[in-house]
Amino acid sequence: MRNKGVVVGLGIIITLLCLYYLSFTFVSKGVEKDAINYATDKNGSLNLTKKQKYLDSLWNQPVYNLFGAEYTYKEVKENELSLGLDLQGGMHVVLEISPIDILKGLSGNSSDAAFNAALLKAREMQKNSTDDYISLFSKAFKEANPDRTLASIFTSAANRDRVKLSDPDDAVIKFLNEEVDGAIDRSFTILKTRIDQFGTSQPNIQRLQDKGRIQIEIPGADNPQRVRKLLQGVARLEFWEVVEANDQQLGQSLMAINQFLLDEQNQKKSLTLVDTKKELETAVSSDTAKSALERQLSNVRDSSVSSLDSLRQATASPLFALMNQAAPFLYAVKDTAEINRIWRRPEVRNLLPRTIGFFWDVKPDPKLTPGIDDIQLNFVNLGRNGKPLLTGEVISDARLDYDQFARPAVSMQMNASGARTWKNITAAASSKQPQGRIAIVLDNYVYTAPNVNGEIPNGSSQISGSFELEEAKDLANVLKAGSLPAPTRIVEEAIVGPSLGQVAQNQGFISMACGLGIVVLFMVAYYSKGGWVADIALVFNIFFILGILAQLNAALTLPGIAGIVLTMGMAVDANVLIYERIKEEMRMGRKLRDAISKGYSRAFTTIFDSNLTTFITALALFILGQGPLKGFAIVLMIGIATSFFSAVYISRVIIEWMVRKGDEANVSFDSAMAKMVKKRKEYDFIGFRKKAYIISVIIIIIGFTLIAVQGLNLGVDFKGGRSYIVKFNKTVIPSEMKVALSSSFENSGLEVKSYDGNDVMKVTTSYLVDDESDVADDKVKAALISGIEKFKGIKYTENDAQVDDDHFTISSSSKVGATIADDIKGSAFEAALASLVLIFLYILIRFKRWTYSAGAIVATVHDTFFVISAFAIARAFGVSFEIDQVFVAAILTVIGYSINDTVIIFDRIREYVGFGANHDRAQVFNDAINSTLGRTLITSGTTLVVVVVLLIFGGEVLRGFSFALVIGIGVGTFSSIFIAAPVVLDLEREPSTNKKAVGKAAA
Repeated sequence: MRNKGVVVGLGIIITLLCLYYLSFTFVSKGVEKDAINYATDKNGSLNLTKKQKYLDSLWNQPVYNLFGAEYTYKEVKENELSLGLDLQGGMHVVLEISPIDILKGLSGNSSDAAFNAALLKAREMQKNSTDDYISLFSKAFKEANPDRTLASIFTSAANRDRVKLSDPDDAVIKFLNEEVDGAIDRSFTILKTRIDQFGTSQPNIQRLQDKGRIQIEIPGADNPQRVRKLLQGVARLEFWEVVEANDQQLGQSLMAINQFLLDEQNQKKSLTLVDTKKELETAVSSDTAKSALERQLSNVRDSSVSSLDSLRQATASPLFALMNQAAPFLYAVKDTAEINRIWRRPEVRNLLPRTIGFFWDVKPDPKLTPGIDDIQLNFVNLGRNGKPLLTGEVISDARLDYDQFARPAVSMQMNASGARTWKNITAAASSKQPQGRIAIVLDNYVYTAPNVNGEIPNGSSQISGSFELEEAKDLANVLKAGSLPAPTRIVEEAIVGPSLGQVAQNQGFISMACGLGIVVLFMVAYYSKGGWVADIALVFNIFFILGILAQLNAALTLPGIAGIVLTMGMAVDANVLIYERIKEEMRMGRKLRDAISKGYSRAFTTIFDSNLTTFITALALFILGQGPLKGFAIVLMIGIATSFFSAVYISRVIIEWMVRKGDEANVSFDSAMAKMVKKRKEYDFIGFRKKAYIISVIIIIIGFTLIAVQGLNLGVDFKGGRSYIVKFNKTVIPSEMKVALSSSFENSGLEVKSYDGNDVMKVTTSYLVDDESDVADDKVKAALISGIEKFKGIKYTENDAQVDDDHFTISSSSKVGATIADDIKGSAFEAALASLVLIFLYILIRFKRWTYSAGAIVATVHDTFFVISAFAIARAFGVSFEIDQVFVAAILTVIGYSINDTVIIFDRIREYVGFGANHDRAQVFNDAINSTLGRTLITSGTTLVVVVVLLIFGGEVLRGFSFALVIGIGVGTFSSIFIAAPVVLDLEREPSTNKKAVGKAAA
């Protein structure tokens, strides 16, 4: 093997990196275990509030020391392998920025009837369209008003520099799109700051490109109302006068606070020493212990004197002792919790004048203390009425600009009333010695506090300084938060309770453990010592997947665990291909060393092609999919890459080492089970192809007929609505519960079904589906609770632990608006279509014949239709699975798996055709299918068993996913044998395809 040193070196580097990143996970789990022990009382009851307070106290404290580098608990959590919301509980929200309010603001809240009618019509059009709102609004306006221009609506004093009455519609549309994009960026900046200050570990926020939406995930969020209020609250932009550190009144107050804290500290220390002395004196109960205890008392007395001396010498309380000397009131981020605790004390606040308040900077400034995370505490003048000098409503525009030195700056324009007030403010501030500063505060955090160099009479200001380009953009966005509000509405929401998350976590890990065990045992039983090597490579593969996920800061979700379980089954495929090749070479008379070399080299192209086609489907899923699809796609892509490396390179290094050290006689790839399989006869697959066509067509027709009659059970993802997981303490009959709830939901669409047991129900309803407001959410939930209470005569509780014969709870809930449901369906269709197109092109390039591409696409389309038909047939028999985003992941996985099988057969056909044998083409195809049949059945069987484990242990969330894969893997194997290759043969129209010729060849 060439470049063996590179493989070994790369393997060691990847292993060390994975160990490094996974070490943070072990440390984090240890801290959480300590928190649980701390918050658990003698009776075993866990106080969640006490646990959270313990974790919060360590948030900015060092908890991990690695080779001299200290990591705070916050840094540990940022680097650990995080779990998705479905495995630990929390809240998932997708927010949509309201373009209607933005357009109204840009029009100066125009009362034009045509304008307002176009806004409403565009809103209705958006429900059934994938176009953006601005395009729909423009279309609606022009249809109703063909003689009017958009400029007539948006020409105003606030927009005079950007929109003119003579501007064509295209220019106005460009302006509107820029403003809407700016509003989304602004909302993202504001929400990110709010989420970062929320007080939970590892919140995640990202902008969904081209959708005008923002996705937020908050692990452990247990107060949905608080989260909604936090996310949908209007931004408060305020201007405050800064009180400098040398202010006399502030200085006197701070000295008084310092003295108070010192006196309190000294008093506590003295009391502690006195109490310790009394305890030791009381403990003297025998002559033998007396002398030792007296020595301890003597030490305590000495330390008491020493401690009191040091206290007397101390001149600074924590308020000053923790301060960085680089600037007044500059603190390390890890110390901010301690400083906040001091300022929250009423006796401390009473020593500060009522006219003085304080705000933290929004983030550390690296220019003040390079390399150190220090953050500034700012004091401001509250005045007698506690109101800011100005608020954001007076700002008419703010944009990125450049100062006279070509450095990034921000230009700010105020309206007439704001300009008059601003003139007085800046005149007063600039007349001070030294010049005064004005703090610009958004949601109680200071974004900048510039010096005022002179009076600004016209309301047009420029804020300059040592801004980076991105900082200047962010500040411009912040300043526009008041002038052009961008209200947000929740269009998708999912709440997973901690108990339900723990159940999903247990089910996922049990599935993974069982799948791994089955694969390990099978490989050893079938390939003897070669199987042990494959198992070692498989363990490396799983280790690499988890380590790389931690490095990428990606969350492990339940679909992600499904991806790992699936990867385990598919990882066997590469080793099976290699080992079967090695055995073929040995049957041809090659020595073991030569057979190993030939086996690996000849299997490489096939393995690469099959893995790459599967990777293409995963990539399409990642780029075009949403929500859980992305997590699944990430794990699948990582798994494909790591399984290729471990199966092709790591296993070869181990096998060649075993042979080289003289163990050649004991290196075996055969077993009693393998010898039994090898004795099988050859089959006439090509001759059976037409019957296979007919069977497939009949089943698909039956399935689609049933779909036309009864429809598919679309999940909330695809049809919109709200769903709830309701937990009882006794058996509930779904049909009875559905009848009881119908009146509560005003006979709207309703489905009730068992969910992972007869005491857990999933309720899905379209009641108020078009109303995405919080009021509607509360109304639907109240209707559900009221209906269940009347139905069962029991009460609702929010605490899972209180569920008994008299109480029920809602473990989780989800909401998907009608608009986003359409987008999810559209993205799912795009992902499937994109994967098919990419696969067609890749196979065309690799095999250089369009017939091979066509055969592969026909097989994958056949598999997709077959799985959909299976869902419809299962529903007809009373077994109903939801069609949702996870189902789409299953379909694309089936496509990838089927292509994997198909490419391996195509590769063998290409190899046999290259031999230039004299027998006919049908016989070549049949021989190729028979020669790869052993590998096909082994891989399919292993993967199928693993997926069956997932179906049994994976829980209700993955039930439909697992069922689709069970059907898909079976039908994928069928199509690669009876559909893909035969279609290629039929399309090439070779004459010799009669059954008699093939039968002779098979004999």
